[in-house]
Formats: sequence, structure tokens, C-alpha cells
Amino acid sequence: MGQSKRLYEDDQRRGMSALDICIEAGAVQRCEIHEHICFDGRQPKSAAYDLAKKTWYKGEKHGFDSLPNLMEAIDEAYNQNSESKCAQCASNAARD
Repeated sequence: MGQSKRLYEDDQRRGMSALDICIEAGAVQRCEIHEHICFDGRQPKSAAYDLAKKTWYKGEKHGFDSLPNLMEAIDEAYNQNSESKCAQCASNAARD
């Protein structure tokens, strides 16, 4: 495997870890119908930050080399998945 591909896969893995933290904290949730789509959860983004810090200080680095990098990834994961509802469900409802 080439170095570029390895770096890309590592980046993807870290992004998924950040999204998982957002989901576990309740800041983002998966659609029950479209599991590949996430949207805003019931908790604020700060809940994900708090969970990330808590696990970081317990030694769970989630593939990141620094806490600021993890926080940045949490921010990105949340911002990319913070629509108020599942876009696919909303589109389907609009067509009906």
C-alpha cells in the first residue's frame, strides 16, 4: 500500500472516530432508516467535546496525536452532520 493511501485511510479512521464520539455523546444521531446518514442529536456539541476530553485523559487517543487535533475533528464531524433531520427522509416526505 502506498504512503498516500495509508495516510488517507488513517484520516478516514480518525474522522469516523470523531463521528462515533459525537454519536455516543448524543450530539449527532444516526437515522433509524438510513443508517449511513447522521443528523443533529439532542445534546450540544460541547457534550462531544467533554466526552472526547474524558476519554483522551483516560488514554484513549482515537488515532490522534494531540487533543487539539481531536477537538478539531469533533468540530468537523459535528458540523458535517448537524442538519436538523435526515436529508433522505425529508426528501422522501417532500415527494409524498
